[in-house]
Amino acid sequence: MKRFAISFLISSLILCIGCDKDSYDATISDDYITLYYENTYQLTVTGDNNIKWSSDDEFIAKVSNSGKVTANHIGTTYIKANDIPCQVTVKPKYNLYEEPIINWTLTKSDIIRKFGTPDGDRNNILTYKIEGDMNILGNQYMFRNGRLYASTAVLPLVKFGNLIDFLLERYQPIAVNTPTYTALFIDAITLNNATLKVATSASISNYLCLSMYYAPDAFNETKAAKEDCANSLIEAYNNL
Repeated sequence: MKRFAISFLISSLILCIGCDKDSYDATISDDYITLYYENTYQLTVTGDNNIKWSSDDEFIAKVSNSGKVTANHIGTTYIKANDIPCQVTVKPKYNLYEEPIINWTLTKSDIIRKFGTPDGDRNNILTYKIEGDMNILGNQYMFRNGRLYASTAVLPLVKFGNLIDFLLERYQPIAVNTPTYTALFIDAITLNNATLKVATSASISNYLCLSMYYAPDAFNETKAAKEDCANSLIEAYNNL
C-alpha cells in the first residue's frame, strides 16, 4: 500500500511539473514594438490556440481578437495574450511645440519662479512670449482662486493643419472644424473619463493667432473668460 501511495505521489508530481511546463510553452511573437499613430501590427502566439487578447490602456493602443494592434495615441502600454505581455510604445511623428504646464496645484508665484518675469500680467493671466520659434508665439497661464486653472499655447494661424496632426497623436478628437479654426480634444476615449480637455480658437486682430486652451473644463469656460484671454494676448503681442 505504501509502495502504491509513493508511486501515485511521484506520478502526480511528474504530471504537475509537466502541466507547469506546458503553461509556459506559449510564446508571443514580440516582447515589445514601437509604432506611430494609426499604425497597425500583427502579433501572433505559438503553443496555445486558446488566446484572449487585451490592452492595459486602449487610449494608447488597442488589439483585436486576432492580435492585430492599432496605435491610438502617444504613450506606452501592454498588449497581452492571456498573461503574456508585449510592451507597445506609440511615438510621435510631430513635435510642433512643447505643451504648456498643466499642474493645477501651481500658483502665479510658482509659474514666475519657473519662467521668470512675464511679458504680460493682466487679470490673473500671465503671458510669456517665445521668440525665434516659427511654430509657437508664446504661452499663457490663467489663475482662479490663487491656482492655475488653464494653460494656453499660442500659435500662428497658418499652423492649424500641423496642429491637428500634432493633437491627433496625443488626444481623442471630439470635433474639428477647419473653416473656423476650431477643434475639441480630450485625453480619454470618452468625455466621461476625460481629465484634460483641449480646445482651439482663432484670435483675429493685428496678429493671426491660434489659442490652444488646456483645462479640465475647457469646453465650459464662460465667453467673458475667453474674451479676457484674447484681450491679454492682443495686449502682449502689440508690445512686440
